[in-house]
Amino acid sequence: MLISRRRFFSMTVATVAVASAAPRLLAAPEEPLSQKLLPLLGSDFWLSLHTGEPDFMRSSQSDKEVKYKGYKRVDMHRDKFTWELVIEKEPDYLGSRTTRKIRNIKKAVFNEVKEDTGITVTHFGLGTAQEGEGSLIMYGSLAFPLLLRKHTTPLFDDRALTIEIW
Repeated sequence: MLISRRRFFSMTVATVAVASAAPRLLAAPEEPLSQKLLPLLGSDFWLSLHTGEPDFMRSSQSDKEVKYKGYKRVDMHRDKFTWELVIEKEPDYLGSRTTRKIRNIKKAVFNEVKEDTGITVTHFGLGTAQEGEGSLIMYGSLAFPLLLRKHTTPLFDDRALTIEIW
């Protein structure tokens, strides 16, 4: 599944990126890659919660999305103050491999759950729409499932949401 996410993200960047902006990805090494990549993506991500892994082929942000009274997607700007690109070298059977991940550096707070739902959140998504179908740009799994109970406020601290992008 990880390969699918990588391909999906690459296709999204290729679709969204303006042709004149594409060479900036290969620009001077002194400019951090995160500052080159994030402006290409647009203005906002809308963070959504999901009860399972969204269907990659459907690419709808509402696929397996939670529903509870008062639930709304959270606006997460696509900029260097909300997201960071992390490049890590990890040991591999061939020596090492480089992984690239994005993670939030801004806290994400959803509306409080007003009544017991019995819903367990296992994934989060980043999409294009504040509500409705929208396009799911990418998604990731939570480190631990989150049970939505009465008076629970889904909250994700900075650096809690991570997606490997390629």
